Amino acid sequence: MDVKRITFTTLCCALSGLLFIYLIKWDWSFFIIPTLMALNVSLTNYDLISIRKKWLGILLHLSLSIILFFVTFFGTFTLSAKMDGFIMFYVGCAFGAILFALLTNIILPFQHFWSSLLIITVLSLICFPIATYIHETSWNIIPILKGRENISIVWMTLVGLGISIGIHYRKN
Repeated sequence: MDVKRITFTTLCCALSGLLFIYLIKWDWSFFIIPTLMALNVSLTNYDLISIRKKWLGILLHLSLSIILFFVTFFGTFTLSAKMDGFIMFYVGCAFGAILFALLTNIILPFQHFWSSLLIITVLSLICFPIATYIHETSWNIIPILKGRENISIVWMTLVGLGISIGIHYRKN
């Protein structure tokens, strides 16, 4: 396992989540999440891209990530009005992570697909409880994490960790 690359990818995803929180007042800020997530994963693992023209792989990953993000986002909020909202947020977090993992697997193949997908799904399912806990606790870690938008930081960090584990996980 390449712990340095896993840590670097995860850290880049966490910093991107913080950047999103900082720029959330911007009208087009929701393009930041899939854009930065795709760029973080693609660029920190540039040498492992399976497509011969690496820039084309990054562009493909970027454009499809934006499309999948908005499909997941609007689907989750549409269904949350019809069903129990909190359950749909769990489903939305997991569904978005699974779709992103499937998309990432096209250009950055996972060594062990099913175990990687299981890790990513579990990490995405615990995002909402962690974000809620951070929001509701009285102790102040970082003031920017106290808002409800902290789900983006938690999701990007944990899914980035899961994706990077999937890319770099090798059984000895």
